[in-house]
Amino acid sequence: VVCVSRAYKESGNCRLEAEYAHSFKQRGALKMLFVMCDDGYTTVSSPDRVSGWLGIMVGADLWYPCWGESEAAKTAVAISNKLN
Repeated sequence: VVCVSRAYKESGNCRLEAEYAHSFKQRGALKMLFVMCDDGYTTVSSPDRVSGWLGIMVGADLWYPCWGESEAAKTAVAISNKLN
């Protein structure tokens, strides 16, 4: 589970971790799920959106909102269902 935020994208260590995990995903050995932690920073938000290396990684994958209490509860259930 990748918790996407501006700070995550700007962190060199987070980028290395995500790229390492992505290499396993490409081989079919790992599922990656993306959780958007800021409603103003998603793949569809404007004017600020996920872009660059992280935008490419998220691509057209389904992502889960988690920027409010109600979204967090729904996202937890959806991720649990996806992993089971």
